[in-house]
Amino acid sequence: MPPNDLRIGEDAFSVRVANRRLSVQRARPARADAVIETDTETFAAVLTKSKSVREAIASGHLTLTGDVRLVVRLVDSLVTPEAAPAP
Repeated sequence: MPPNDLRIGEDAFSVRVANRRLSVQRARPARADAVIETDTETFAAVLTKSKSVREAIASGHLTLTGDVRLVVRLVDSLVTPEAAPAP
């Protein structure tokens, strides 16, 4: 299965999920199932689930080409980071 192409601002990443493992490399893949383009703030909102992938697309802050279902499944499978306790 080809990786996904994730572009956050000027940075590009190849994201692949295989055998229940997540692999991320700083590179743009030659071929991808989905291409995600967004900014850092929107990416963080999607990862922390304060904004869904579909909400980010609707707001115009995230563009996605390719298999939307794969991206939604990927984001939904990630564990939401918990906030660190205040010092």
